[in-house]
Amino acid sequence: MDKKTIILISIFGSILLLLLVRACFLFKDHEHQFGEWTIVQEADCTNTGLKVRECKECGDKQEFVIAKAG
Repeated sequence: MDKKTIILISIFGSILLLLLVRACFLFKDHEHQFGEWTIVQEADCTNTGLKVRECKECGDKQEFVIAKAG
């Protein structure tokens, strides 16, 4: 690669990194708006289950372990 290409890739990468960091700060301090719980794994007599929900704004996830059914 020539010098111009390397410089352009470096600049583009730096801008992309700054945008990603800024996006993290934008979503960092907000009140989560979680959706409905979705059951990923049903609990049964021998295994615990798992349900999850996701914030509609930032995509942060919460998990909840469902106790064994017996």
